[in-house]
Amino acid sequence: MFILSILIYLLIILSFLFVFLLYKKLLTWNYQYKIYLETIKKGRQNNRENEHPLIGKIAPDFEAISKRNNKKIKLENLSQDNLVLIFLDSSCIYCDHNLELFLNETRNYPSIRFAVVMNEGEMSEADALFNLYEMDVEVLIVKEQTFIDYQIKFWPSFVHINKTNMIQNITPIPTFIFQEVKTA
Repeated sequence: MFILSILIYLLIILSFLFVFLLYKKLLTWNYQYKIYLETIKKGRQNNRENEHPLIGKIAPDFEAISKRNNKKIKLENLSQDNLVLIFLDSSCIYCDHNLELFLNETRNYPSIRFAVVMNEGEMSEADALFNLYEMDVEVLIVKEQTFIDYQIKFWPSFVHINKTNMIQNITPIPTFIFQEVKTA
């Protein structure tokens, strides 16, 4: 009985520690996200100094594994006008909601092609996402270097690329993508 009591107390302590660490991570992320949103608002007022450094530059090429057919694919194979790469991470608390917003809104923009990009360390999460959307969503598995090359600081990150592979916008907010895309 004594050992059982110790195990229960240990479990309670570990639970509190887990909740504390999760809460700390959430607070840190939320604070950085709010700062980012403020810089975006200022950036929308013709203040270009707060823009992502890759906007207006050629998108870094990468190699990925497509979950649709398990074949290697490069950015050039995806290229078209209005391509949106959606960088996700399983630890992101806003990713599911923002992805749903994006997917619902894309119904009004048939010219948009998109692909979800996930790190190779998240293979099971990528499988679950691919199966959840009944294979309608292209899921690409990339090396961590791709996230570094695209300078992804927040998840989700929506990267809008035009037909010449120039990055038009990088934002965690899907509605900002649609402000720049004309309805086809």
